[in-house]
Amino acid sequence: MPDLIDDYKKFWKCIVLPDYQDFMSEIDNVRKAFHLAGSLFHMADWLYWGNKNYIDANFSFIDKNGATQPVSDEKTFANAVRDLYPDFELIRGIANAGKHLQIRKGQHDASPVSASNTYVTSTGFGTGGYGMGPYGGTPRVLQQGPNNQDIEMTDLAKRIHEMWVKLCADHNFSLE
Repeated sequence: MPDLIDDYKKFWKCIVLPDYQDFMSEIDNVRKAFHLAGSLFHMADWLYWGNKNYIDANFSFIDKNGATQPVSDEKTFANAVRDLYPDFELIRGIANAGKHLQIRKGQHDASPVSASNTYVTSTGFGTGGYGMGPYGGTPRVLQQGPNNQDIEMTDLAKRIHEMWVKLCADHNFSLE
């Protein structure tokens, strides 16, 4: 019988982690970047449905009018995660742009409006920033950012991966 992916732990193990490893081993592959963005974003859906009662009772989000609202479904849980971790809004935007091509700008300064805002580039040797992405010359996926401050997809992916590990640990949601 084939493995069934029917809960958030299996989604993490069988989808998110392989997508993460695939992209990190080929950081110049925009297809793998979009797949990873989708997996990291949709982890919110899977985690919500696996822990609905707890999440509904313990998470809230700020609505478009600035009012605090309780979480009541997977969409509002994603909003709560966005409020806790602003980079989650960016991964949501990349995932949605990769799926729909054109989208409305999200709340993150670097939120895409088009799939083309996520692109592959290469810099000259020695121009990679200290602690940011690969050290020059390596082709890789970037997300257009404000004021020509583009964001390394490797760095964003690591932050969102770590975000899920931390959020799950903080709320006793086992990923094993």
